[in-house]
Amino acid sequence: MAELLYAVNAKVYPITGHYIAKLERGAVRWPCQEYRAALCLILAAKDDTDLGFHPPQNRRRAAD
Repeated sequence: MAELLYAVNAKVYPITGHYIAKLERGAVRWPCQEYRAALCLILAAKDDTDLGFHPPQNRRRAAD
């Protein structure tokens, strides 16, 4: 977790270990776009779904 914390902080803006833990537990299901982009870059994921993130239901319906 510490490596991820330091890597995201270097790419975006400060993120805490507490927030990373929330992401890991699924307490935060749709982080801001900047965090998602940084996580994709750092973890070599092609998109948000590779990270396990999905937009809230109301956003999915609006996109359809």
